[in-house]
Amino acid sequence: MGHLKPREVRARIVTMGADTTNGFRWREMTCEQIAVLMTIYFTYLTTWLNLSIPAPIFPKEANRKGVNATVSGWVFGVFALVQFIVSPFYGRLLSKGFSCRSLLAFGLLVCGGCTITFGMLTLIDTTSLFVLLCFLVRILLAVACTILSNTGLVLLVQYFPNNVATLFGIGEVFTGIGLVAGPALGGVLYTTGGYILPFAALGSIAILALPFFWIFVPQQKAKKSTNADMELSMLKLLLHPKSIVNSIVIVLIAVAWTVLDATLEPHLRKHGIQPKIVGIMFLVMAAFYSTTSPLWGRLADKLPENRIMIVIGLILIAIGLLWLGPSPLLPFSVKYDFVWYTAVSLAIIGTAYGMCVVPTYSIYLSVLREINYPQNNSTHGMVSGLFTSMYSSGSFIGPSLGGFLYDLIGFEWLVTFVAVACSLMGFHVFVTLLVEGKAVEKQYSTDNTLI
Repeated sequence: MGHLKPREVRARIVTMGADTTNGFRWREMTCEQIAVLMTIYFTYLTTWLNLSIPAPIFPKEANRKGVNATVSGWVFGVFALVQFIVSPFYGRLLSKGFSCRSLLAFGLLVCGGCTITFGMLTLIDTTSLFVLLCFLVRILLAVACTILSNTGLVLLVQYFPNNVATLFGIGEVFTGIGLVAGPALGGVLYTTGGYILPFAALGSIAILALPFFWIFVPQQKAKKSTNADMELSMLKLLLHPKSIVNSIVIVLIAVAWTVLDATLEPHLRKHGIQPKIVGIMFLVMAAFYSTTSPLWGRLADKLPENRIMIVIGLILIAIGLLWLGPSPLLPFSVKYDFVWYTAVSLAIIGTAYGMCVVPTYSIYLSVLREINYPQNNSTHGMVSGLFTSMYSSGSFIGPSLGGFLYDLIGFEWLVTFVAVACSLMGFHVFVTLLVEGKAVEKQYSTDNTLI
């Protein structure tokens, strides 16, 4: 340790930022990096467009065929459930010798084909067969989107190792665009040309983009993992103390976001808010998340300890949820315009959500180094699979738990429950930082005594 100060020692040993950097320069990017970055962001956009486009049109079509709202909800929910199940196995594909370019091509082909097929299912008149095929197609779509999103994350680490959080934050802009544009496009194209047109248009875009990415994405020599690499266990990564805390954070913030999917509309409807205003409320949350994520990514790459962002973000999410209720725990009631009050609360949640989610991927990468795993596509695939799995589990739990608790205890106590959970988790992360800091200072003192 030499003559390093305790703060310097802590920055070297405890740092959670995957890669601190002096700054990111767009002008310094090579043509290869530009092509790869365009590919990564296109996969983000494609994944979330295909995920969200059925939202405004499928429930109505399903109802026309005699499918109730509960089953329609399961058709949507199975997407996140499948991603949760299959994501941990993604790293195995890379360890078996599949290249990122091959996986991208497969993902785009299946994603586009499933989207087109999902639209064509309206031609089936038998209710049971319609429902069965809807589930099967959404399951296949979930597998394809999992491959696309995870491959994008692996390429991000491989080509931009010093700017992971920065470019991940920028990528979340495309995620937000997909979440917002998907339902909007679905509604417009449905009005213009019927139920099949939205799915046919988006599916065709994914398939037509395939040859362009096949040409411009560099071909990498696929290597099968050695026996030593094959013995690397995701369980060791998952059970590392930092990884456990990080995983809980990811699940919790995904729950905090998606719990509103099934509950915010009936809550606002109860207060006389019109449907078009409800749509704007969801847009506010997504817009603030998308526009601020690049800022949080840049900050996460510069900070030697970016977990402090998670602490602040969790506290702000809790505040936003308590105000959104408003929570019965607050010593005051809403006395002013309810719409503006709701919009401000959702803006806080959307902004804070980016603070929490952007650093989490780089935290997993830092755990890889701490457990001395090699830095290769296989282990990076392991990390991306774990990240996607944890996020998907929260995305599945959120709407399911939200609908149940809304009926059981009401919206006000529901958001209070989630807000308290976020506060407690923020406190836990803060205490973890303090404990690790004390351990590093003690190690520093011991090393200096020995010198």
